[in-house]
Amino acid sequence: MRTKPTLAENAMWNILRQEFKKFHFRRQHVLSGFVVDFVSLRQELAIEVDGEIHFNQKARDMERDNIILCKHNIRVIRFLNEEVLFNRSYIIETIGNILQ
Repeated sequence: MRTKPTLAENAMWNILRQEFKKFHFRRQHVLSGFVVDFVSLRQELAIEVDGEIHFNQKARDMERDNIILCKHNIRVIRFLNEEVLFNRSYIIETIGNILQ
């Protein structure tokens, strides 16, 4: 996925590099056998960008997020593709509030 990110993942990566560079986010990082879209290990925060497929697997995603939280003490937050693509200010504000 790093070589062919979705439009929303590309947009999120640009937001993270431009607005939150000092937090050292990584793309497509493996945690407990799961690949998270973005993670700042220093800040113990993972960010997932979800497309339509995630509407049908909410229980699976919640279980996965709980495993990552329990094993790595990393909080997982999720945004919909549409939020990332069309509401940049909301994304920046939400992530900024978490990282404060």
